[in-house]
This record gives sequence, C-alpha cells and structure tokens, in this order.
Amino acid sequence: MDDLDKATIINNDGLLSSARGLIWLSGFMFLLLGCAGGYNFGSTESGDLPGFAWVLIGITFFFTCALFTITNFVVANALVSGKKWAWYGGLALGVLYVPNCCFPLGALIILGLVRTKVRQAYGISPSPA
Repeated sequence: MDDLDKATIINNDGLLSSARGLIWLSGFMFLLLGCAGGYNFGSTESGDLPGFAWVLIGITFFFTCALFTITNFVVANALVSGKKWAWYGGLALGVLYVPNCCFPLGALIILGLVRTKVRQAYGISPSPA
C-alpha cells in the first residue's frame, strides 16, 4: 500500500473519522468533567473531612481529568497524521471505554480502528500479497 492510498484511507474513511471524532468528544467530556467536578469537590465541605481535604480531592480530580483530556486530544491528532502508535492508543482508549457507561463510544472507536484496510493504512497488519 503506497502513501497516497494510506492518506486516502486515513482521511476519507467514514468509520475512522467517526472514531477520531468520538475520541475528540470524549476528550471534551473529560475537560468539562474535570472543570465542573474539580470545582464542585473543591467547594464542598461535608462529612468528617475538613475543607482542605476536599480542595485536595478537587485538585486531584481536575488533574486526572486533564490527563485523560490531553491523552484523547494527542491520540486524535496523531490518528489524523497516520502515526502507528496512535492506532494503539486509540484502541486502548476504546477498550477503556467499553466496560462502563461509555460503551457505545468505546465500541464505535474499536469498530473504526480494527477493520483490515484501516489496520493496513497504519501498518498494523501486513499488506496482502
């Protein structure tokens, strides 16, 4: 498979474009969740924990969501450029989303990445002889 065929598949495949869009969408969801949840935890004072502990929980929650956000955005951008490691990263994100409430996201991401012509475009499976 030559470079033009790879670029055509990577840029024009509908399911692959949907998978990239879903990775972007999940990145934005983590961004919103991190901002809203981090603020909510940081401004809460309930139970046996002092207010400072809730602030630390909020900060930790925010940075965890920020890490997932950055990971999603980097993988989505690298999928556009045809990076082989991004295919593995996208597959890992899809697998992470499958066993929870994001099942449809994960299933569609995996479906967009595991088809033969997409794997060949990223150099994952050998080209047909």
